[in-house]
Formats: sequence, C-alpha cells, structure tokens
Amino acid sequence: MLTLHHLNNSQSQRVLWLLEELEVTYTLVTHIRDLETKLAPPSLHAATPRGKAPTLVTADGVVIIESSSIMAYLIRTYDQSKRFQPAAGDVVGVIRNDTLTSFAGASLGPFVSLKFFADVGAVADRTGGRFIEPRITSALAYLEDELDSQQDYFMGSSPGLADFMLSWEVDMVVQLGMAKLGPKMQAWHERVLARDGWKRALAKAGVPYDLKKLNSKL
Repeated sequence: MLTLHHLNNSQSQRVLWLLEELEVTYTLVTHIRDLETKLAPPSLHAATPRGKAPTLVTADGVVIIESSSIMAYLIRTYDQSKRFQPAAGDVVGVIRNDTLTSFAGASLGPFVSLKFFADVGAVADRTGGRFIEPRITSALAYLEDELDSQQDYFMGSSPGLADFMLSWEVDMVVQLGMAKLGPKMQAWHERVLARDGWKRALAKAGVPYDLKKLNSKL
C-alpha cells in the first residue's frame, strides 16, 4: 500500500489532493508543524530521508521525494482511465503539460517562496518588493494567458499534472495576499477548491489548511 508523509500547511496538500482524485488506497501519516517555530517536527525527520514533505513510499517500498516526481509517478501508475494526462499521441499536450509543470516549480514557485520569506523576515528584501513582486505578477499574467476560457483547467476538462503542481503556488498567492489573480485564474482556483477530491483531501488531512498560520505577522 502507498504511504504519504504529509506536513500540515505545506505543498504536500497537492499530493493529497491527487491521491483523492485517483481514489487509490493509501496510508496517510500527518506530521504537525511546531506551533512556535512553524518548522516540521522531529517525526518527519525520523521518517523521511530529508525530513521533508511530501514523501511517498510506494507499495514496493521505493521512497520518492519532490512533488512533481511523486505526482508524475502516481498519474503514470494509477491513472488507468487517463483522466489526468494528455491523450495518447498528443505531443502538443505533453509539451504543454511538461512546460506548465516546470513553470510552477521553476518560474513561479521560487518568487512566491522569496516573497513569503521576505514577508516573515527570514530574508532581507532590499528592493522594497521591486524585484520579487513584479515577477510574481508577470508569472500570473502568463498563466492567465495560458488558460483557455473554453476549458476548466490548464489541461482540459480535468486537471492534469500542471494543475496539481500549480495549486500550491496559487494557494500561497491567494491565502497570503501576494497578488491578485486575473479573472480566468480566479475561476480556475475556485473550480479547484470546489472539486470533491479537493474537499476529501482537506477532510483526510484532519487539520485546517490555513497558510496564514505560517506567518505570525498576519
């Protein structure tokens, strides 16, 4: 059986969402952040190679780290109906999925993280936001342009790996008030939050998904 090591208020929420969408059987081990430091507890460090979440242990005992690798494995292995991946032979769809998946982690994610760490005082932003914030705005504008108004998700009528990956960064932007989403991105985010799989993932976690709790200044 699959085992997911999940940290509350972290990017592992998107993996939990995918597991619920796939409707596979798995064991969930939830680790709770220290209320004072907001850091992961010793239990996560003891249970996983890098003390990070998400960490997935496959039914064969293989340990997978990194959200994109975990979710690519889950879709490849358990999405038998092909709901969450481009159609066979859709080369353009594969390239688009790969591009947007990479964009989440390489273009939007780093600046969202920098903005968060600057806001909590963990790093110094000597530009007064002139470096970080325009890059978040630009990344969101790119995503706004990439959304087809005739489709519900980036990958079509159902979310794909790109949608699952982007959910964390967009959650950070929205919940922490980093920037305003465009109308298509706002509608996309609302559709994600309205999905039964997302709601089941929140219930399965057993603790509130409230990213404001990561920032004691909010």
